[in-house]
Amino acid sequence: MRANSTLLETGQIHVEMRNVLTKQDMAYFSLYWDKIISPKNYIIGNIIPFESELEKTGVLSLPMAGPKSFPSKNSISGNPVLDSYFEVATERLNDKDIDWTLLQLGKELYLPKELEKKVNSVKVELLNALPVPIIDTSIEGILEFKEKRKDEFVYFHNCLDALYFDILNSPDQDLTLKKSISEIANSLKNIDSISKEKYKTIPYNLSVELNIDGTEILKGVRDGIIIFGALGGNIMLGAIVGGFISSVKFKGKASVAFTPALKNSKYSYLSEAVKEGIISQE
Repeated sequence: MRANSTLLETGQIHVEMRNVLTKQDMAYFSLYWDKIISPKNYIIGNIIPFESELEKTGVLSLPMAGPKSFPSKNSISGNPVLDSYFEVATERLNDKDIDWTLLQLGKELYLPKELEKKVNSVKVELLNALPVPIIDTSIEGILEFKEKRKDEFVYFHNCLDALYFDILNSPDQDLTLKKSISEIANSLKNIDSISKEKYKTIPYNLSVELNIDGTEILKGVRDGIIIFGALGGNIMLGAIVGGFISSVKFKGKASVAFTPALKNSKYSYLSEAVKEGIISQE
């Protein structure tokens, strides 16, 4: 199975386990993040959509990484493509100046056994939430649109960070969450509205595994077991993106984390496009 990967400046690295990254995926990454690094490897070529255009604009860079021969005794995944991605991810997650985060497309996180650790976390899901223009051939228009509407996208990321903080740390969770969720909803409705001035849109889901170490939630720890009974919710955002009703879910859970990310505030992201009007909200 072929894999593709994208490393994003604001902290996301994506490992794609389908046959190929789509133009729509690249539009999503280019719209919501500023800089993309897609590692190349020495064994298997991996071409991504709009590679030439994005590299010329400086949005995309393509460093070489991973083993120079294969099979290799130094392989951590048994796949030279994934080896290159996890090598770059490990390096970036050790960067003390930028808060990098692992991001993958799909419903479940893939990690090599050597690079995973069982943890307790809070999973926050934005469902049917992130509007992305439907793209046919060109990426330049997406980049121009993003630059023109930069303030709206910066505001969305600020609202998202505030929501994560409030879920983990707010002593008055109900009141604070209502405010955070209202701001997220307004931000998403605004992005969807300005996108529709020029494009049709489809929604993407985004979920994040949050590190609970050092937060208010740890007050619920008894004998090493985290009590998550009261921690959870499924709240409608009141936004409609691409014909779908958006919502936010959060729940305490046992999960696995990428070991280089154990000290980060966010362990990992998962994301996917909502397709053909069908979405699982399990």
